[in-house]
Amino acid sequence: MKVTSTKSRVLALDALRGWAILGMVLSGVVPMGVLPTWMYHAQLPPPKHAFNPAIAGLTWVDLVFPFFLFALGAALPLALNRFRQTEKATKALLLRLGQRFGVLAFFAFALQHLRPYALDPSPDAWAWVTALIGFVFLAWILVRLPTTWLLSEQRFFRVLGWVGILALLASLTYPNGMGFSTQRRDIILLFLAHMAFWGGFIWWFTRDYPFFRLGIMAAIVALRLSVSYDDGSWAAVFWAWNPVKWLFEWEFLRYLLIVLPGTMAGDWLMGHQKPVVSALASKDRFWLNAMAWMALGLVCVVCIGLQARQSGQTVMFAAVLLVLLMSMMHHATLVNWDLLPRLLQWGGFWLMLGLFVEAFEGGIKKDEPTYSYFFVTTGLAMLLLFSLVIWMDLLGKQGGILGLLTENGQNPMLAYILMGNVIFPLLHLSGFQKWIHALTDSPFLGLGRSVLYTLFLAFLVKFATRKGFVFRS
Repeated sequence: MKVTSTKSRVLALDALRGWAILGMVLSGVVPMGVLPTWMYHAQLPPPKHAFNPAIAGLTWVDLVFPFFLFALGAALPLALNRFRQTEKATKALLLRLGQRFGVLAFFAFALQHLRPYALDPSPDAWAWVTALIGFVFLAWILVRLPTTWLLSEQRFFRVLGWVGILALLASLTYPNGMGFSTQRRDIILLFLAHMAFWGGFIWWFTRDYPFFRLGIMAAIVALRLSVSYDDGSWAAVFWAWNPVKWLFEWEFLRYLLIVLPGTMAGDWLMGHQKPVVSALASKDRFWLNAMAWMALGLVCVVCIGLQARQSGQTVMFAAVLLVLLMSMMHHATLVNWDLLPRLLQWGGFWLMLGLFVEAFEGGIKKDEPTYSYFFVTTGLAMLLLFSLVIWMDLLGKQGGILGLLTENGQNPMLAYILMGNVIFPLLHLSGFQKWIHALTDSPFLGLGRSVLYTLFLAFLVKFATRKGFVFRS
């Protein structure tokens, strides 16, 4: 029995992606300026949320994007391995990567033009309706169509979507008096487009030599250090050369420091055998559950310690917990299954590497991202995946909150767009939004409102996923 579940999916990886996308949604709807500092990005503290690059720290909000990138990297081997059996495999794979990049890049530009607050800083009914119409056209382009449809029917449906979205974008005028602009883009989606392309490209050519990816990571670090050390060097000239800055920036490649370790985790997930759940002894279940909770606790300890700027204590606590986890591994009799040790050992390696260089560049920061940020978040993502693999693929805990995370992780693009282009427009057009805000105008109730919004979205995505309404990504 493989780690993959029904429909050849790794449910633990879906859950990690679901945690990241729902965390992204929640962080975008929490009340501004009234909650504790750790409820926002560390460099955007309350009450004014003015960007301050001098502030070091790490909050849970700073984890959601790198966790999503790590999950993207881990999914690449699982999604692309089928090309090994394809005729002219490299050509077919590059075509697939190019198509995926094109769809995600277009989505990044189109969505940013169709967000209500991009259409009008104080959206009126026209802006909310336009956002809804944009969602409909994007759905026609991105939704997975039933396999029972004829090819001609599928093409007709896609063409309608493309004609509709292009006509809508061409007709819109924005508050600055301009129409469509390449400067108006969703930077997160553009990052994902590039990471999916470059991560897949590198994985394919190193698929039989995974440690070459560590060499590529070292080259990225070395090149970036050279650029920052001497702005007159050949490296700086190369880094500054960019004829398509609206679409690509060399700085994007730094995020491969998260994606490439993710591809290594994807390699380990692929093809591994696991013990049958019912065959696990009660002793094994106890130690596995204890390890899963301890790894999750380690993620929390690191966030709390780094946000509190207790770097030395954080290193010591992390080292002790990692040693305990590795010693506990020997108590479980899973001697023929090496996925957990790999996730734990490499997760611990990346975490400790990031903690050791935490003082470099003035402490851990998301913006501008430090090397400590890349390595620490990679290690934490791997440790959270370690916990999820235990709970979902070994102990069979696939319902409740874990099931909700999983089904959102299987449909992340829908979860990403649904709040801004469907839920909020419907609430505003119906008049419910003013009523809800009037009842939840205190910080505590405002946080509760944000959590309920996120749960409502999560259950909508779960329903859509079960009905087959899934956005391609």
